[in-house]
Order: sequence, then C-alpha cells, then structure tokens
Amino acid sequence: MVLFWEIIGWVAVVSTASQFFPQVVKAWRTKKVRDISLLSFILVTLTASSWLLYGYYKKDAVILAANSLVFVSVIIIVVLKIMYRKKQRS
Repeated sequence: MVLFWEIIGWVAVVSTASQFFPQVVKAWRTKKVRDISLLSFILVTLTASSWLLYGYYKKDAVILAANSLVFVSVIIIVVLKIMYRKKQRS
C-alpha cells in the first residue's frame, strides 16, 4: 500500500512541475510576456520556496522534487518577464 501512495506522490510531482513548462517555452520562443502577471508568478515563487523549506524540514523527496521544479520554472518566467518587458515597451 505504501508503494501505491509513493506512485501517487510522484504522479503529483510530474503534473505539478509540468504545469509551468508550456509557459516557459512559449515566453522563451516568442519573447512575448505582456499577458503574464508578474505578481502572480512572484507569489508562486514564494509558495514554492515555502514548500521547499517545508519539504526539507520533513525530509520529503516528493515535496522537494515537485517544488524544486516549480521554483526553477517560475524563476525562469519571472526573469523572462523582466527581460522582455523592457523590449516590448520600446
């Protein structure tokens, strides 16, 4: 039964972590970030970092893996938003 819940946890990792990848790819390719809410992604960054700290405290690999991937992808989006925002104003 424990294996079942581990599998569910890792399915959650994949689905949670992959939710921002399409946005990262689209922003990277098109360099269009006008419709991306910077505040929203900053809040997701704060949420992911809080979960990372909690996962570290609990020594939970599932929480750490999911939120590490979310954190990295959201940071990329925030950086792209800041970089490309200036270019779109010109």
